Amino acid sequence: MSFNVIVRPDTDSGASATTQLEGWLEGKKASLSKRLGELGGTSELRVEISLDRGTFVDSSEELRGMKAEMADRPAGVRRLLEKRVEKTEKELADRTADDLYPAMRARIAEQCLDIEEYRAPARESGQTPILMASCLVAEPGIQNLGAELTAIQNEQPAIAIRFLGPWPPYSFADMSDSAAEMADYDGQRTDSIRGKKDQR
Repeated sequence: MSFNVIVRPDTDSGASATTQLEGWLEGKKASLSKRLGELGGTSELRVEISLDRGTFVDSSEELRGMKAEMADRPAGVRRLLEKRVEKTEKELADRTADDLYPAMRARIAEQCLDIEEYRAPARESGQTPILMASCLVAEPGIQNLGAELTAIQNEQPAIAIRFLGPWPPYSFADMSDSAAEMADYDGQRTDSIRGKKDQR
């Protein structure tokens, strides 16, 4: 368990950092225990679904036609057409990713107790992100989520999937209300406690 804060001694009351933290924990024992109980037996999994542009291009009749058109053109014209093809590839991939997103998210969410999306660039060039999410699942649900991702992969050959974890449910252990109260615990100045964002 980590609270991602630095607790300093209170110079006004003379209370040590340990005393302040122990007092806060005692006061929040019920809510903290409840939240930890809710997360018992769960894990966090990371799901990253992207469109592989290379595979996608090979399956696009429009792009195959544009590339065929370039074949017999002079070098200068080919360079111009290559830029046009590159732009069209990106536009079509973005549009296809947008079209695939709702169904993909619904299928993944159905296998989860909770889902938190995040924004991140594709890990490899030539990929267009569709869905990047942290998934909260009960222990038996890990296999079900993996099976759903396998089904998606089989249905969509142009999809690239990364499935990571399981980890403790970091993304779902939000106690922001309690943390905010801790910042002013027992009348302390709020500058006696500094928050630090979790960086994993």
